[in-house]
Amino acid sequence: MKAAIGSPFFVFRLLYNNLYSVSLLNIMTTEDTFLLDLLKVALGRASVASVPEGLDWDVLFQLSSRQGVSPMVYDGIQRLGIPMDEVIRYKWIGMVGYHESRYARYIASMARLADFYRAQGASMMVLKGYGLSLNYPIPNHRPMGDLDIYLTSLNGTPAGKNLYKVGDNALKETFGIKVDDSHHHHSVFHFEGILVENHYDFINTYAHYSSRMAERYLKEWVQECPIPHELNGVPIQLPPCTFNALFILRHSASHFAAINMPLRHILDWTLFVEHHGHEIDWNRLMPVLEKLNLLRFCAVINTIGVRFFGFDENIFPVLADDDSLVQRVLEEVLSPGFSEQEKGSLSSALWVKPRRWWHNRWKNRLCYSDSLVSTFVHSFHAKIVKPDHFRRII
Repeated sequence: MKAAIGSPFFVFRLLYNNLYSVSLLNIMTTEDTFLLDLLKVALGRASVASVPEGLDWDVLFQLSSRQGVSPMVYDGIQRLGIPMDEVIRYKWIGMVGYHESRYARYIASMARLADFYRAQGASMMVLKGYGLSLNYPIPNHRPMGDLDIYLTSLNGTPAGKNLYKVGDNALKETFGIKVDDSHHHHSVFHFEGILVENHYDFINTYAHYSSRMAERYLKEWVQECPIPHELNGVPIQLPPCTFNALFILRHSASHFAAINMPLRHILDWTLFVEHHGHEIDWNRLMPVLEKLNLLRFCAVINTIGVRFFGFDENIFPVLADDDSLVQRVLEEVLSPGFSEQEKGSLSSALWVKPRRWWHNRWKNRLCYSDSLVSTFVHSFHAKIVKPDHFRRII
């Protein structure tokens, strides 16, 4: 029903729409724009980018770090041969060296952990980070975060919760490693200084009702032809591509809806599709994305890849037709509308998290099929099931 012109509701809608339109017209900062240009160069999709007047190199450095793309941005700078102040150049060189050495350490530790699990009768599947890095122009220039793993038995049967516990108990007994079980879908421990998440579920099935449906698909698809791989001569597994497509999208959407999603997630997805899109069963995946209300989110991410990073639009099954939504999502990625962080205490969590959830409700509508009421109820239940998790920053 339309509101009558001059009515209070009509005036409210007019003001709201005007404010909303203005928010979408926010111009990206000089550093935002140049960051995108440099990433396009690093990806090999542009060969020219002019240094904008008034560029603050320190701001660009910090922005690239927050977005998880620092080494790639420097790759773009190197390709263009851009002169820089020596202090900031050495700062960037040191950062790239740090990520390269960290990547090498990850590979060595992953191989030793996988070898240990094989001795316990389990094969280690590596999720997200390392496998996605293989799609990058320079793999060790994708920063590595936590190590996410999923254990399957060596005879090919599904993992389940028992096998993950077998692996955790073996680590406790052999190395005296402390394992944290306060998370919803994985245990957490440190192995050789690396934070490891040992999954028994792929996503948090408590936080949203729709997550249970997504998890059922993930558990089914993960069993279909895992990709064999070796780390320093030790066999591991990488996820099947159709599974990985759903997992990557749902994982990125959950970050975007809850707090924020860095540009690295967009590059993870677009590079993955570019390299493995022909191995994804899109006929199976697309109806599931629609059921889970992930199709629009997927289309927006695809469109950002095409417009700002130069990916071929023909590799993607769907693109967004809402320019304002694409702009809004990219602005949120580069500069989150709600940036306040909790400090680890219960009082801080009670003050920050509900406000952030309310502010981000538009992102929840974009990323989930659940209503806001359902999301609130299930999220509250998740905090009751694992109360320690509520106090964490993420």
